[in-house]
Amino acid sequence: MKNQIKYMAIGFYMLMVFSVFSGMVETLFFPNHLSAYQAQMSQRFETNLWLLIFPLIIAPIFEEWLFRGMILTKLNQKLSFGMSNIISALLFAVAHLDWFLLPYFLNGLVYGWVKKKTGNLYSAIVLHALYNAIAILTLMNT
Repeated sequence: MKNQIKYMAIGFYMLMVFSVFSGMVETLFFPNHLSAYQAQMSQRFETNLWLLIFPLIIAPIFEEWLFRGMILTKLNQKLSFGMSNIISALLFAVAHLDWFLLPYFLNGLVYGWVKKKTGNLYSAIVLHALYNAIAILTLMNT
């Protein structure tokens, strides 16, 4: 349990650093993308609070089960963890159907790393849900 908390805390820190980095890249190279995305998501959550269930509960469970539980585990049987994690994170990013893949890819790498370090999927699910909650709160307050 102590190791889980330790690696989740490190993972959370990495997510925050990567989030700032991704935001800087996006703002620098694609300034209109971020503001359009923020407006669209903020409006969705304000008009229907039930939509919060999906990114806070359903998506973290399903996505972690699929990308880290199934795909990463299967790939890691044939490839190194590093290569497996990169492929799994890339698939995770593409699945989000956003042309700016960087934040999803980096997050996927972190979730895979946390799963490996803690030895369970639950840590990645909790971290994913926490990240989504912070992202939603940020979007709703901009």
